[in-house]
Amino acid sequence: MTSPRGQVTNQLGYDYLKSIEVNGKALLGIAADLDLALPVVTCPDWTLRDLLEHVSGANRWVTICVSSGLAAQERILPPGPSGREDLLEWTRESFAELLAVLSATAPDEQVWTPIRGALGSGWWRRKQAVEIAIHLADAETALGVRPETMDAALAVDGIDEFAEEFLPLMLLGVAQPPPVTAVLLSPTDIEQSRTLSLIPAGDDRDPGVPRVELTAIASELLLWMWNRVPIGSLTVSGDDDVLAWWKGLAI
Repeated sequence: MTSPRGQVTNQLGYDYLKSIEVNGKALLGIAADLDLALPVVTCPDWTLRDLLEHVSGANRWVTICVSSGLAAQERILPPGPSGREDLLEWTRESFAELLAVLSATAPDEQVWTPIRGALGSGWWRRKQAVEIAIHLADAETALGVRPETMDAALAVDGIDEFAEEFLPLMLLGVAQPPPVTAVLLSPTDIEQSRTLSLIPAGDDRDPGVPRVELTAIASELLLWMWNRVPIGSLTVSGDDDVLAWWKGLAI
């Protein structure tokens, strides 16, 4: 769903640019008060500095991708400056640059994307809104607190993105096939259930009726998909063998 130039919403009425702005400020607020050597437990071997460098580098890469139109771009995430204050400012600048180029580019203007080729730039708006929300949850977890509940509409959109863009290709490389072919995701805070197909790309089989259902708020379902929350935070009904299998996905 597209609104006036500089704004884009998804089918659930979510404003990606506002999400990027608000969650970017929240991430910087956390980092400003913490030791950047603090481990990020949801991202093994990462510190808060690594997280900031990753997010800032990704912001800059996306800025280049959108501003370069249909020209393919190698994914290079530049390292940040070594000084603490310099890194925080570098991160702020990356958000400002990202928001500026996304706001100036109509969401239906064709640009290059790494998975599907030429698509409207709104693809990148969703991509960064979801990624930044997930990494904000990583930073909140590093604080030792439960992440703030993500907006349910954005979380469901993130579930759709994962299911449509990433999972079918990921399933091509799994060592063991999944024990079920479909999982029902039932968020409790929005009436938007999703059937997650575990059929790999290029396979035309019907996934059939799900034999397992996962129930939680939408943000916890999304974070589970990205291996960010323990199974104990979800209610599981049916064949739960898929949960152990899922943790082996290369995410």
